[in-house]
Amino acid sequence: MGMGALALVTLVLSSCTGSAEEEPSEPTTGTAAQTAAPPGEPAEAEVATSTPEPPPPPPEPVWTFDGTILSNPVAHDGDLLLHVDPEGGEAMALVSLDAATGEENWRRPVGHSGLFSAGPPSLRDDLVYVFEDTGQDDQAFVVALDAVTGDEVARSDQELRGYQLPRACGESEVCLGYRLPGADEVSSGHLAREGDVLRLVEGQPLGSGEQDAPDGTSGEEAEDGEDVEALPEVDIDRDWETGEERIEGRRGDEVVWSVSVDEVGVRADPEHAGVAGWSQDVGGVYLHDTYYGPELGTSEAQAFPLEDHVLLALDREDGTELWRREGASLCATVGPDAAVVVVCSGEGELRSDGFEDTSVDADRVQLTGVAVRSGEQVWSHEITDADWSARYGDLPVALDEEQSLVTVDGDRVAVELTTGELIPAADARVVEGFACWWAVPWDAPTNLEDGSERQSERFWFPCDAQGDQVPVPTEEGVETFAETVGEARLVVGPDRVTAYPG
Repeated sequence: MGMGALALVTLVLSSCTGSAEEEPSEPTTGTAAQTAAPPGEPAEAEVATSTPEPPPPPPEPVWTFDGTILSNPVAHDGDLLLHVDPEGGEAMALVSLDAATGEENWRRPVGHSGLFSAGPPSLRDDLVYVFEDTGQDDQAFVVALDAVTGDEVARSDQELRGYQLPRACGESEVCLGYRLPGADEVSSGHLAREGDVLRLVEGQPLGSGEQDAPDGTSGEEAEDGEDVEALPEVDIDRDWETGEERIEGRRGDEVVWSVSVDEVGVRADPEHAGVAGWSQDVGGVYLHDTYYGPELGTSEAQAFPLEDHVLLALDREDGTELWRREGASLCATVGPDAAVVVVCSGEGELRSDGFEDTSVDADRVQLTGVAVRSGEQVWSHEITDADWSARYGDLPVALDEEQSLVTVDGDRVAVELTTGELIPAADARVVEGFACWWAVPWDAPTNLEDGSERQSERFWFPCDAQGDQVPVPTEEGVETFAETVGEARLVVGPDRVTAYPG
């Protein structure tokens, strides 16, 4: 399971708990509305109880590197290069590790300039490009280091404020976003090396151009190994001149189906744009969960009345509407093959700045399991708007398809997707554990641009229910988290890098 799997999320529907003649079970957190066991299904006392075989443990790590990790490593000539936050240091450090043993080859302090978050080291032609801060107003020089020794090879002939780490571009160039002293605009340009001097070749003002999309898959594979036609990928197409917005199913460049957001009634004002939302693909269903409003021109949070919001389910194959729920929104992460999704609903409003600041102010809030294809309610619990708001924070993902992590009465609990049973997270039977996919604050001076905390790169790592990095729990967990970097098979998180046998 790779990082991209988080973008596709669902829940699982099957039978619900107990028959009417069973003794009442221990109370669970919240108030659940559940149905009886299907006729003919044995009561709980008649079910044979056997302890399932524990999954195979993970292999012994080849090596472990502990520290405050700021970036994923990159490979170079048998080594690994990564950024870390040295204890007591104000600048991050670039570290070189032997990929076979994890032993440290060298480290060098490097600057953060105007960066809002850390990223992987930038390699080009056996050189690694870094910032070296001047200590004044986030100004820095760009420095090229020998990737093998860490020695300086060249540096820029002028100071600048960097907005992007230098990155390889074109056939032999190194590009970056920057602002020169006294300039009003951020520009995009590249560096030309002339001996031991890096000359900045000025470009043009840096726009909001498209970022590289993660690699995806173009097809699906049947169990017998034969290729089958993949479901269309769902995307939003917006005409910024007319304001028309359509939900489209695509196979490559071909539009297979197209639905107007106005015709299906998910946008109240045709001049509004989608400024917040967490749409997902689950079990062959596209769940359109977008909040529409005036385009956000400031960092101030905007209010979205829940009564105007529609959660819409479309069949990914042909765009047919399957169901809709007004005043409801997805509020938990589930596996891509689940048959039930977790939905929150209430009377009030959601507030969001379109980025990190999102919260809910509502009454009569319900946490509900909904069958992904029919839209029928499977179970329901009363929760608070603060519990709903917690969904938009850093909440780990339960890797077992039968459960999802939610917040009820301020506590993190695992919900059994088929029954709605709530189990304290510490007692949850999550065999494969939890996964986290987030950045963590980086202990550096706040960014002078807006006073925000600087963040590490995003990591995909095994964690506990509170979000702390833990060892990989099972052999399958290594397959879930490990990435191949050069010759090394690595699991990378904010606290350590672990290498496993290839």
